[in-house]
Amino acid sequence: MKRFRFPLDRLRHWRRLQQESEQAKLDECVVRLRSVEHMEAELDRRRITEEQSLRGNLAANTVIAAGDTSLWAAHRNQMRRLADSLAAKKNDARLEMERQRSVLLNARRRSEVLNRAHEAAFQNWRRDLDREQEAIAGELYLTHWRPSRNRAGGFRIEAAALAEAAAQAVSPRLFRKTAT
Repeated sequence: MKRFRFPLDRLRHWRRLQQESEQAKLDECVVRLRSVEHMEAELDRRRITEEQSLRGNLAANTVIAAGDTSLWAAHRNQMRRLADSLAAKKNDARLEMERQRSVLLNARRRSEVLNRAHEAAFQNWRRDLDREQEAIAGELYLTHWRPSRNRAGGFRIEAAALAEAAAQAVSPRLFRKTAT
């Protein structure tokens, strides 16, 4: 019997590579999202420390200059714009990650369909191989069967012929799977 060969192995390999590529893209999306979240947390930390510093200055000085209030207001507006910008980037990164996740799931499904077909084809091949080996073993048994009379006048099967037939019927080289 021929060695096992799956006709769609090249497509199966390509689908696996495509799945790995989509997984790498999803990993990049996750890294981008984590980066934006990290920048957002850093901005919040910076805003809190600056507000605490401002409150400390206000508590120490009862007199506030007009220029200081306008600078603080401008700074607060800039921080709000930065926070809004980061929130938009975070939303975009999250949407991109969800889109990429659905692309990856589709790639996994396509790959899994081919893997199941490969496994079914291998099982069919294995079943046919087993049938063929049983047929060969049966034929070998019959060709090596040498009837001889025993003392009671009946026939007996020679054990050496039976063992030799069984050893020839099993060929380990047929059991190798092709490279996946």
